[in-house]
Amino acid sequence: MVAIGSFSRIENADRAERTITELGLPITRRQVLRNGLQLTSIFAGPFENAASARAALATVRSAGFSDAMLILP
Repeated sequence: MVAIGSFSRIENADRAERTITELGLPITRRQVLRNGLQLTSIFAGPFENAASARAALATVRSAGFSDAMLILP
């Protein structure tokens, strides 16, 4: 999976999700509670293998999500 970001404003999470979807990548969305703050975390993935995840990371970063991180099991 590729961690795109965690957002406190739902509009920002929606915007990130829309961008990743437009890139043709699968999306995973999770609600998390961090330090008492409700966040929406957006991930690209899951992917079939590490090579696909690395390719997605490059795509996501080139789309402006420079802080995106690869999360491998």
